[in-house]
Amino acid sequence: MGKFRGKIIFWLMVFLWLTTPVYAGVLATRVEGVIDPVIAGHLKEIIQKAEREEASFVLIELNTPGGLDTSMREITSAILAAKVPVGVWVGPSGARAASAGTFILYSAQVAAMAPQTTIGSAHPVNLGGQSLDQDLRAKVENDAVSYITSLAKRNGRNPVWAEEAVRKSVSVDAEEAYKKGIINFIAKNPEEFLEKAHGLRVKVSGSELVLNLKGQRIKYLDLSLWEKFLHALANPELAYFLILVGIYGLIYEFAHPGGMVGGITGVLALLMAFYSLSVLPTTLTGLLLLLFGLALIIAELYLPTFGALGVGGVISITLGSLFLFGTDLPGLTISWVNILPLVLLLALGVYLLIKLAVRAQKSKSLTGMEGMIGLTGKVTADLQPEGFVMVRGEIWKAKAVEGKTIPRGTPVKVIGVNGLTLVVDEVNES
Repeated sequence: MGKFRGKIIFWLMVFLWLTTPVYAGVLATRVEGVIDPVIAGHLKEIIQKAEREEASFVLIELNTPGGLDTSMREITSAILAAKVPVGVWVGPSGARAASAGTFILYSAQVAAMAPQTTIGSAHPVNLGGQSLDQDLRAKVENDAVSYITSLAKRNGRNPVWAEEAVRKSVSVDAEEAYKKGIINFIAKNPEEFLEKAHGLRVKVSGSELVLNLKGQRIKYLDLSLWEKFLHALANPELAYFLILVGIYGLIYEFAHPGGMVGGITGVLALLMAFYSLSVLPTTLTGLLLLLFGLALIIAELYLPTFGALGVGGVISITLGSLFLFGTDLPGLTISWVNILPLVLLLALGVYLLIKLAVRAQKSKSLTGMEGMIGLTGKVTADLQPEGFVMVRGEIWKAKAVEGKTIPRGTPVKVIGVNGLTLVVDEVNES
């Protein structure tokens, strides 16, 4: 009976252990790079996990040049609806919370920055690249201002500076942000963040609570390998590199059809590049210039113009590279240092194609029947006007030019080809 009671107690303890939420302390994650759907999904998952595990706090380490407005709003909505307090720390030193990052920081209950970090430049970026008329541009700007000021009022931050960040794209460093009431405090690292946030009174789900974060352990939940791969694609320089790889691959495939390696590589690179461009501030003009340049170079392969189409293709791709990204925000552009070597490599390839086309045009065919023209031989059976000749050690059916009669043993020269019959004329030996 005692053993039976012991088993019941044991299994009851196991059941309670499995069904009781695990106290998670502080859940944290690092956000670096463009704010895209991958980051939005990851942060929403972190918040949901924190709610399930009854974590005391969610900490987002932020370093971003900005990103998609839709992804930013998904993140801010998740933070506002969270049942656990959320904090944003811009760090480490050298990091920034530009554009969409400013909105994310303003949505958090607790905000801090590391020394030598910046925040601001929150003017809406036109991701489609199309030129907006003045009225539509004003509507987009006013909507962004209304949204960020509502976040500022909700969490007790500076709404005046928030409006300037949107309308004038102003930026400030950590010290200035603290003085202006943009952040709660300056913290060198996440541990100092928790120390300074301890005891703060915040609003969560409509209720006020006092943060108890002293001595809390931090549990980091980073992106999965697949998420890291997708997020890595949201990089302007990588996107541009993939576009050029795709262009090179397709040009190689059209120049050497049948190999498939160039074609498969090119298509895969372009597909990954198009995913990157979908989450970056890409202009339609830049993209069309790149595709037009590719079409011109491929046309040069099949319709040799001795450089006209090829040079036009290189110029088009160069212009497309310059116009591809419609923003000057740091981290969302590509520099000449990266554009120049790739464009020069493309120009070199086009030059070699043109050189080969010119050489092929000037040189005589060395194979097939046309390669026989200009060769000499001897008549092996009288041409009256048809007969046989020996050329290159082989007997060929031949016909004398202008219906002549050429006797056996006479030296002749091939001056034309008619099907499998050589057209020959006498060679005067002097």
